[in-house]
Amino acid sequence: MCISEKLTSPAGNDNIKYVKYNIKYVKYNGYLKAGGMGYHGSMTHPVAQPGYKPVSESMFYMWRCVICMIHADGLVHEREVEVFDRLIAALGQAYILTPEHLETFRADMAPPQDIEKFLPQVTDPECQSLLIFFSQILASADGNVDFEEAELVGRLNGVFGGQLETAETIAAIRKDITARREAQGEAGDGRPEIYYAIGVLMRRLGVEMPD
Repeated sequence: MCISEKLTSPAGNDNIKYVKYNIKYVKYNGYLKAGGMGYHGSMTHPVAQPGYKPVSESMFYMWRCVICMIHADGLVHEREVEVFDRLIAALGQAYILTPEHLETFRADMAPPQDIEKFLPQVTDPECQSLLIFFSQILASADGNVDFEEAELVGRLNGVFGGQLETAETIAAIRKDITARREAQGEAGDGRPEIYYAIGVLMRRLGVEMPD
């Protein structure tokens, strides 16, 4: 299935190339139930499902900030959307994702949103720490970290990294990523630490993903 298709840039934004966010998990009908995703109710009244956890306000805005990183260099690369798709699809195996959650993520893909409006909503130190790492993953997903992407990662570090609990969580995550890479030994094939980060980050959310 085609992940995305290019759209014409809105007037006044000719320097930005948008893609249509048309990914399978945004289809809201029986497919999601068949896929085992915790998809019921609404954001304000989610329907509890055995084994599924609610998406907190901090987590919801964390993912919205991650989408802002996808926009940081003025392009929405297909590889970045694929990575985000993979993360949210995996999240849906453990969390209650409502139609509003998914529609908001889709809408945030174009046009780009102002991350400054979202950052104050990410109040949980765990989500603050995960945001910094997920943003680095998305920034490098297309194989190139542009100046604007590096600048935004630095902005996130500046906002959250100085807080004691968040800084301690960041240090613990880095330690786990290094341990995961070293545990692979020669099988790692010299891949960068960020390759192993996805599994570590998702495990902290209670979601198992292979390397």
